[in-house]
Amino acid sequence: MPKEEYVAQHNLANLQIDQLITGFSRDSMQFEQPPLMNLFFMRDPIFCVPGGWAVIARPFYAIRQREAQLLRAIFRLHPSLKGVKVYEDLADDPEVTIEGGDVLVADRETVLVGVSQRTNEKGAEKLAQFLFSHTPVKRVVKVYIPKQRAFMHLDTLFTFVDRGMVVTMPYFWSKPEVYAEVARRANQLNEKMGSDQRQDLDEWIKEPPRIEATPQRQDCSGLDCDLAADPANHFQLLQYTMSVRSGQDFSEWIGKGGNFIRSGSTSAIPPSFSAGPAWSWTAPNNGVVRGSPVVDSKGAIYQSSIDGQLLKFSRQGSLLWTFSTSGVQLPGNPVLLKGVLYSIGADGRMFGVGSEDGKLVWDTPACEIASTDTHTVIAGEGLVLASCLSQNESVAFGSATTVVACNATDGAILWKFRPDNGLYNWIGSIQNGSLLFSDAMGGTYRLRLKDGSLVWKNPAPSSASSTTGGMTGAGNGLVYVTSNLEGGTKTGLVTAFSAEDGHLVWQRTFPKYPANSGPAVTTHGSRPMVVVAIGTNPGLLVPGGTVIDLDIFENSTDQRHPSKAVAMDPQSGQTIWEYNFPDWHGAAAGEGPGHICLPDSWANPVIAGDGAVFVAGMSGNVYRLIDTDGNGKLEEEHDEVSAFPTGNAFQAAPAISEGILAVSPCNGLHVFLS
Repeated sequence: MPKEEYVAQHNLANLQIDQLITGFSRDSMQFEQPPLMNLFFMRDPIFCVPGGWAVIARPFYAIRQREAQLLRAIFRLHPSLKGVKVYEDLADDPEVTIEGGDVLVADRETVLVGVSQRTNEKGAEKLAQFLFSHTPVKRVVKVYIPKQRAFMHLDTLFTFVDRGMVVTMPYFWSKPEVYAEVARRANQLNEKMGSDQRQDLDEWIKEPPRIEATPQRQDCSGLDCDLAADPANHFQLLQYTMSVRSGQDFSEWIGKGGNFIRSGSTSAIPPSFSAGPAWSWTAPNNGVVRGSPVVDSKGAIYQSSIDGQLLKFSRQGSLLWTFSTSGVQLPGNPVLLKGVLYSIGADGRMFGVGSEDGKLVWDTPACEIASTDTHTVIAGEGLVLASCLSQNESVAFGSATTVVACNATDGAILWKFRPDNGLYNWIGSIQNGSLLFSDAMGGTYRLRLKDGSLVWKNPAPSSASSTTGGMTGAGNGLVYVTSNLEGGTKTGLVTAFSAEDGHLVWQRTFPKYPANSGPAVTTHGSRPMVVVAIGTNPGLLVPGGTVIDLDIFENSTDQRHPSKAVAMDPQSGQTIWEYNFPDWHGAAAGEGPGHICLPDSWANPVIAGDGAVFVAGMSGNVYRLIDTDGNGKLEEEHDEVSAFPTGNAFQAAPAISEGILAVSPCNGLHVFLS
């Protein structure tokens, strides 16, 4: 029966699923279309990757591409799959072939892709681009195998059976000649049996198995780049990749801003406030905490305090170790990189501490002194960087004048850079061999990481006023900067620049709402956004209990400090939603004799994988904001606004990982767990 006649005579909406798959007509007892006899190999037409994404594949053979289209329809239309994130672009690209049997997820940050008979180079590269821009994946390892049916997919040769454990064909990688001999004998046997199946030995010899790491940042997967380039070391590189990532249960939150580019966002989803903290820690002796918490791949949490303590806690709250600087203050935010926690003391000495044992790895006098603001130590691509100054420099409010870069392995000083203006609460974004940052007046800079040379800079805006905000990186090629303009009450400024050449993309002004913390940005998922928390800073408590209002709102006499959170489109700057916090009055929550934190109005916000924004500030409340229905309004009656009171203001930004929310008010640490 011709297809057109069959369609005319039958209500296709009533076709049974078995008819779509088998191609068999119950009426005519004939095959009306080629059957989908491979559909039970379900890992090929669709596969899952970290970040909660399902990926529609584009199989090598045309008949299997129908399987992918069938699954695409199911994911689009089935009500129980509503809300599942599905990536479909691979299925629509005629130059791509890719099958799920060639995609192996090692952990949340590492994916292996076989380049094989069924998956081509274009498919592997396009998948890698998607993974880097939309998921937590930081490394894709391409595994090249002979393009023959005998090997077919990567999981035919090498597949995971547990975390960090694989089953593989013995000697396949180290002695491929063994399998070349097996193939020769198989050809001889097939010939004797009259079969025309043959293994292509020439292709085997032409392209033996090899692997190639494709990191998001070109760090050669942690190995020396010359070593990684040598084909003889490909299996060792694969072993190294697996060993360093095995056992990772949680996405790392390496420090303030969460990642190398300091976007302040993650694909991880933390718990709610409803059950309260699973555990808390209070700084002893009325101590002050300004450093943002850190979460490692095992779910352990690190915290610093002003009095010179670095502490590591288990996920459940057991104290694992304490490192002390013997009284040297640690006012800034530490950073975790490859098993080492880095910080810089007020004496200008930068140091690294082993994350496993809390022992000193190295210590170097990076500067004469470090600033006493809440600066951020950053690390990546083999460097550790911080802000500092010389002892004879006159600066205001504990700010800095210089960026210093040290070797992450031994602490050797590599270069220093002095921007046009001072630095306050400095933070930088590391991306693609560059350092990007802004100064305290809103001037922006891009430097080469290798030597600190200037790539481009933008001067501070005219009529600029000081800010305690900063720069945030993003995965869309832009950077976002908060700064202020002069006025009776400062005007907050949010600006988007091209990371490549520094050109202006968009700018927003917020009269009477100063921008004194950095933005957070997410560019993946269904709701990309840039979020800022803005408003005048709280009053200053001086000895005797008097509160001085240094950041007056509209000449008010009641020390009122209005503030709000604003979510904007990352590409245009248009408002997505806005939320006005309850007005705060006077000094920050928890300020008192012997405990002076001097926080800004708000710490940097952070964005979770479900689009929820977490932000904490002068009131001592941690807020969760999420526009669940996407109507541009945050409605408390629909649970789109919730808060947890801690009683102490915040200078530290929250940290997020899977099932973990760590928040550090000025007197300690609270950890929420699922």
